[in-house]
Amino acid sequence: MPCKIYKFMIIFSFFFTFPIISNAKMTEALLEDMPVQIPKAATKIARVRIPIELTSYNKILLRNQEGVLEEAFRPQKPKRAWLRSRIERKNHFYLSNWHIETVPMEFVQAEKYFLVKLRFYRMYGKKKGLEEYVGMVEVAGYLDGKDYLYRLKTFQNDSFTNKSGDPLLDVVVGLKSDRISSVGLKDRAKR
Repeated sequence: MPCKIYKFMIIFSFFFTFPIISNAKMTEALLEDMPVQIPKAATKIARVRIPIELTSYNKILLRNQEGVLEEAFRPQKPKRAWLRSRIERKNHFYLSNWHIETVPMEFVQAEKYFLVKLRFYRMYGKKKGLEEYVGMVEVAGYLDGKDYLYRLKTFQNDSFTNKSGDPLLDVVVGLKSDRISSVGLKDRAKR
């Protein structure tokens, strides 16, 4: 009986230690030929906070005094958020039943001027897997802040409707206190 245990231990150790030793030798040989890669220093990426307010509309049916059903659209409670997007690439945000995509168009670092395109998609379905493109807004403004974290100073209102002209979404980008500073920025964006 003890002889079988010793045989088993010898066979077991041979099968499991040999691959480990050979793999270690192969790894050392591969590493000798490989060039050493120095990791890049972390770069700070500038972010812009964009204040936004979305007001969706619900379709309701009302019965008038003659008993005829009429369609009416009632605004929901506004959803407010700060979109914290990166300056150098597209960003995606999900707010209520809306998918918002920010696409940076122009950034002038000396003047801290920033132009961004906001695309709005309405999400449908049980798990919000379906999306319908509603429209887009180009927003221009100046950046305020430091240490690679800025706030977009602008104010702009836009409304979106469906094909029949019924209201879908009201969008307010920016703060009302920044209303004066955004005058003439659309003209600059067209140049």
